Amino acid sequence: GGFPFIFGIMYGVFFSAEGQAIADEGERFELAWRVCVSANFITGLMNIVLGFFGQFMLRYFPLAAMLVPLAGIGFTWLALNQISPNFGNPSIGLIPVFLIFTQYYAKGRFHLCKGIYLPEALPIVIFGVAAGWWYGTQGAVVDPVSGGLWAGSAFIDGFGDIGPYMGTVLPFSIAASFTDMMCLVSAQKAGDPYPITETMVSDGIGTLIGSILGSPFGTVVYIGHPVHKRVGAQTGYSIMNGIIYLILC
Repeated sequence: GGFPFIFGIMYGVFFSAEGQAIADEGERFELAWRVCVSANFITGLMNIVLGFFGQFMLRYFPLAAMLVPLAGIGFTWLALNQISPNFGNPSIGLIPVFLIFTQYYAKGRFHLCKGIYLPEALPIVIFGVAAGWWYGTQGAVVDPVSGGLWAGSAFIDGFGDIGPYMGTVLPFSIAASFTDMMCLVSAQKAGDPYPITETMVSDGIGTLIGSILGSPFGTVVYIGHPVHKRVGAQTGYSIMNGIIYLILC
């Protein structure tokens, strides 16, 4: 997913000794981007290969051991990394944290009328955005950035720079592939046994295409299938995500 690749690979490359040796900040950003694009290409290949052995691995490998990457991503980037800034700005951040617990865990959703409820995330986002602008913590608005370099060869060029960072890249690529498998296990436990080979291979092909086009992030299987199923999300959820990302990009 995006969080491990941003904070684990791109951040690590940018602030590495090799990266800091480059005086120009723009060149350091480009180095981190190229390495991450190549890492994304490696992840796509791993997804395809593991797709053909996934059923065998799930049959003979301890399930708890393979859940570690999924749990690590959840605790590190989806929990601690997201919740810690709220304690840095408690006047703004603690109420959204409180709403997270009441909306998602206590299921205390806001009732509108006749069985219609506000989506759980909506009051959290509304209060956080309004309070952030009110207190002036949003920072300066970034100017729009025009299109940059042609990205078609970035995944190849990155292999020339990836050598010193392979010790970082490979664990994250392997963890990303295992996370896909564990998401399938999570979906299976929720009553939806998706085929492992078809899912992993299609995910890997999409990731390869994205890396060729310059994307440092793969097309991953969504984490949290049981929750998506509970709120009624289906294929339209993925379509809407794709359209919104296309507009934002």
